[in-house]
Amino acid sequence: MSKLRELQPLVARYRALEVEIPVAARAPGVFSEPGGDQELMIRGNLKNLGPKVPRAYLAALGGAPYTDPQSVRLRLAEDIASPANPFTARVMVNRIWAKLFGRGIVATVDNFGKLGERPTHPELLDDLAAHFVNEGWSIKRMIRTMVSSRAYQMSSAPSEAANRIDPGNRLLQHMPVKRLEAEAVRDSILAVSGQLDLTVFGPSVPVYYAHETGQTKGDRPKGPLDGNGRRSIYLEVRRNATNPIFEVFDFPKPSTTRGERDLTNVPAQSLALLNSSLVIDQSAKWAKGIVLEKSTVASRIDAMFRKALGRPPSAKEQTRAVVFITEMGKEYGLAAGHLEQDPRVWQDLAQSIFNLKEFIYVR
Repeated sequence: MSKLRELQPLVARYRALEVEIPVAARAPGVFSEPGGDQELMIRGNLKNLGPKVPRAYLAALGGAPYTDPQSVRLRLAEDIASPANPFTARVMVNRIWAKLFGRGIVATVDNFGKLGERPTHPELLDDLAAHFVNEGWSIKRMIRTMVSSRAYQMSSAPSEAANRIDPGNRLLQHMPVKRLEAEAVRDSILAVSGQLDLTVFGPSVPVYYAHETGQTKGDRPKGPLDGNGRRSIYLEVRRNATNPIFEVFDFPKPSTTRGERDLTNVPAQSLALLNSSLVIDQSAKWAKGIVLEKSTVASRIDAMFRKALGRPPSAKEQTRAVVFITEMGKEYGLAAGHLEQDPRVWQDLAQSIFNLKEFIYVR
């Protein structure tokens, strides 16, 4: 025991010195191992191998050989991102244009080759690509350039001459009518109902929607139906448990990559807006806020149209909405003076507005 007491100061000193030693910082890294040339797979068949092909860049762009086996990947990355590469900047600019205008300058955004379509405005594509490179390959600056252009700010109503000369609007004589993407449809519903949370950053949010898709209990994502109001970009995405609202509005499969999304107009979309638990729930929440307002039926209808569609209702729409409210009140057995206080009739009108085609299309 006496020996142990003698060692205690030494042990304490050892522990103190141990604490002072900094913990080594670690970071993942990439080590490029040299590799050999690969045989040509004739017609893509791995069992039908041809001669070995020396590693080099695309033959159409010079085909400079990569002789140093330690720097092949670095050389390839440098060639792809080089300002002298005529493809990379044009492909990226074309994808941004397709995202904003609904159709790329080259319609086949994934194919600039012989089987792809020719650009409708080749000089414009070249000019935008050069501007993109000169601005430091900044996607934000390129988006700002495009949305501030006269082409982006044009009306979506075509002239008679445009319909006659260019019925497909390939020359962009007017702004194409665009349907909202799946995420924007959901976010718009939450925004109109007053439930959208604009907080940025944070972990993904699981969403519970298995009861709409018939998925088994083991596949059910755990979380609130509305995803706590977070924007769709923060929702958890699972390959085996897809969001029904996203799926019906052409959200791409999580297991694949797509240069351009499909754009459909099918009955399933209307059925989803009629029957989705999310839409019904958000209609109810919007209605609860409406009945708290001290206003007339006509002014409420006007405010609802402005909030959801960005415009006042026409005289015909105003009349139809008043008739709809009155008839729904009768079905619920409400007296004429109780329409303003009962949220059920306003929930029905809210869901009807969500189901207007104008709600999911941008003109």
